[in-house]
Amino acid sequence: ITRHESLELEDAINVLKQLCQGVAELFDNIGYAYARSLPPDIKPENIFIHNGNYIIGDFGFSKAAG
Repeated sequence: ITRHESLELEDAINVLKQLCQGVAELFDNIGYAYARSLPPDIKPENIFIHNGNYIIGDFGFSKAAG
C-alpha cells in the first residue's frame, strides 16, 4: 500500500487491529515499563505486509532494545 492508496473501511479497521495487537505484544514481550521508555517508531516506513498480515518492524528500535 502506498501513501496515495486508500483502503475500504473494513480493511482499514483490520490493519488498525493488527497494529494494535503488535504494540500489545511488544509491551507483553519486553515489559511495560521498558516499552514505555522506548516507544516503537510507528510510521508507514516501519509497517510491513507479510502474507496479508501487517507487521511493525523498526530495526533501529531492535538495536536499542537488544
